[in-house]
Amino acid sequence: MPTSSKPATILVIEDYAPIRSLIEAVLQAEGYEVLCAEDGKIGCTLAKQHHPDVITLDIAMPELDGMGVLRCLKADDATKGIPVVIVSAFSEQLGQDEARKAAAVLPKPFTISDLTSTLATILPGNCPASMPPYPGNFAAPGY
Repeated sequence: MPTSSKPATILVIEDYAPIRSLIEAVLQAEGYEVLCAEDGKIGCTLAKQHHPDVITLDIAMPELDGMGVLRCLKADDATKGIPVVIVSAFSEQLGQDEARKAAAVLPKPFTISDLTSTLATILPGNCPASMPPYPGNFAAPGY
């Protein structure tokens, strides 16, 4: 459970439903408030409406890809300060300039422990102190 009285809100922008659902379930179980978007366009809208504490962002998505989302968020005064964690199988293809716009880059496949520890560095005081380890890597078929 997050240590502050109000749990951190995390927006998960991920087009692949099994990954999105698993991230959502794990983060909710840890006590976070979680918003989800299945594409970049919806993700930008939710970020502007809800001002989450952090955003996890896939790169390869329909409608508006992750880099388009990142540009959209960083160009808007209301959302430019929201930390973004890029979570993508294509993280190795990011240029240095693109990667610098993100608070962190988490390559797929990743473990749940990788995800929660990355969030802990971004949301100190708002993160679970520890989480039981999940066995193996988290990756959906095709990743």
